[in-house]
Amino acid sequence: MRTLSTLIAVLLFSFIGCTSIYTVSNFPSKGKFYSDFNNFVKDKKVKITLVNGNSFYSSGTLKIVNDSLILIKRYTAAEKINKSEILNMKYKYNGTDFSNITVYIFLKNGKVLNVKDVSTLPDSSIEYYIVKNDTVNIPLNKIKDVSYNKHWLGVPFGVLTGGLLGLV
Repeated sequence: MRTLSTLIAVLLFSFIGCTSIYTVSNFPSKGKFYSDFNNFVKDKKVKITLVNGNSFYSSGTLKIVNDSLILIKRYTAAEKINKSEILNMKYKYNGTDFSNITVYIFLKNGKVLNVKDVSTLPDSSIEYYIVKNDTVNIPLNKIKDVSYNKHWLGVPFGVLTGGLLGLV
């Protein structure tokens, strides 16, 4: 019975995490806040809570620029182009891996597309995949807080507390 209660206590307390909340007032200047924030959220999934109570998790690159939080979402989209619009196509092999091919499509209007995974469709059009970015700007005065949960930081505290409670 004691082992079961210890195990339950360890599991419960091991999932307690720490939260970091960035506030402009905690920094000597707005520029320092922006710089530290941008470095901190790089490659992290953070929770953004708006002043109106709505919240969401970032699913892309975040940075603060000119009093706005900029969220850049990357995604791959399939697009089609008619063969009659194409002037020329050039294939570039990256390294010795022939599955990693970049295709440059030179259009008659002067544009050049840098794409991957090109295929010809039955209607003689060309389908290709291109990486696109969607940018969302949120003014900082509309943001209540931005937080990042580090659940594994709670594990040592949870194990220690769970062990002590189990002994008691």
